[in-house]
Amino acid sequence: MTGVQTCALPIFLFDCGISATSAAALLTLALFQDATADAIQVSSHAFGNANYDSFARLTHIMTSGTTSATTFKIRYGSNSVTAYMNQSNAGAKYSTANSAVFTIYEIGA
Repeated sequence: MTGVQTCALPIFLFDCGISATSAAALLTLALFQDATADAIQVSSHAFGNANYDSFARLTHIMTSGTTSATTFKIRYGSNSVTAYMNQSNAGAKYSTANSAVFTIYEIGA
């Protein structure tokens, strides 16, 4: 997602959530900006038993530091097994009712 700021140096609130299923494991969400190799925010979530649905969330607040266009990316993965977004290893769950959300709010300058 690429954002273009309307304020001089705006403050952003990032809110990302995914519905995921995995065998008992740890799911990690990470937020990246532009081509920077290191994540600017990370959030980890423990799953219960195999094929247990969970909603993982990452929230982050930052000042943009630039008035140029910038690109933000969310990556997710498991520490040891396959993690399925909006489905299980058996296929789609809840038809199309599951969701993955990445919202950026410009909350001030």
